[in-house]
Amino acid sequence: MDVRQLRAIGFFYRQLCPVTLPVSILLWSLGRSRVESPDSYQFFLTAFVWLRILLQLIIYYLHRLLNGNHLTFYQNLGLSEGKLYLSASLTDALVCLLLIHFTGY
Repeated sequence: MDVRQLRAIGFFYRQLCPVTLPVSILLWSLGRSRVESPDSYQFFLTAFVWLRILLQLIIYYLHRLLNGNHLTFYQNLGLSEGKLYLSASLTDALVCLLLIHFTGY
């Protein structure tokens, strides 16, 4: 991946970040407040990951539905839709994990 593709992924993620990051943080906050034991924490982590993946897919589907024609810019840079959405999802997961870790929540 070259610098232009990384910048394009960053630009694409900045379009989705105002929706995906608050959803992840809200989901974490609501679930984390209900964890009482280590067993329930393991269940919470599993449920959090699967719900987050499901919500990411819904958000990306709606984004693609509403902005389908605007992905030509990224395709001209050699980024397929799958690579673009996967990179944005991994970036969002990394940012979410860093926020959770550094806020101590």
